[in-house]
Amino acid sequence: MQTTQPAYFSQYSSLKLTRDDKGVLLAEFHSNGGPFTFTAQDHTEFLDAFYRIAQDRANKIVILTGAGGDFIPGIDFATFGNVADPGVWSQAHDEGCQILENIANIRVPVIAAVEGQAHVHSEYALLANVIVAAESASFHDIPHFAAGIVPGDGILTTWSYRAGAGRAEAFLLNPQPLTRAPRTNGGSLPKSSRTERRSAERGNSPSCT
Repeated sequence: MQTTQPAYFSQYSSLKLTRDDKGVLLAEFHSNGGPFTFTAQDHTEFLDAFYRIAQDRANKIVILTGAGGDFIPGIDFATFGNVADPGVWSQAHDEGCQILENIANIRVPVIAAVEGQAHVHSEYALLANVIVAAESASFHDIPHFAAGIVPGDGILTTWSYRAGAGRAEAFLLNPQPLTRAPRTNGGSLPKSSRTERRSAERGNSPSCT
């Protein structure tokens, strides 16, 4: 088993990558070690990051999580520039599509360990094979309407797959935080405990109800 860390692990400012000797890769979203605020630079870097993760055959399991008790809680809109400019939007759109394609192309089990707010790009978590949601977890879509953008990209596709088209449209067109609680009434999110999330980070099999 490869014990040295590949060079790409240290190339991303807001994605901490660590892998144990069993090939379990922990990918942690963060801003300076704390809760993650998404920026345009991250958008560009994640395109490469998830391509490299999918390409690396030493990765046997991939765990996506966030630092500081949140998955992805916020976004810095100003860093993206004027998204009404066709050139700016074309880059953002292309990067966004390719990021999702690269996550979907990870050919090993992907676990999303979600604590706190998954309020930006919650589709990253929804693409996982297993979603482990802590008691504190809530899902939301704050970026699209706030930036004057229709939520008709990958977030609609993933939420439609997980929750059904009708529930996805209601969630995205009237954006309100969604906790894991609605699962008991036919929702899509698994229950877990803080202990199960830590278990997932150690590479053990989480139990979901």
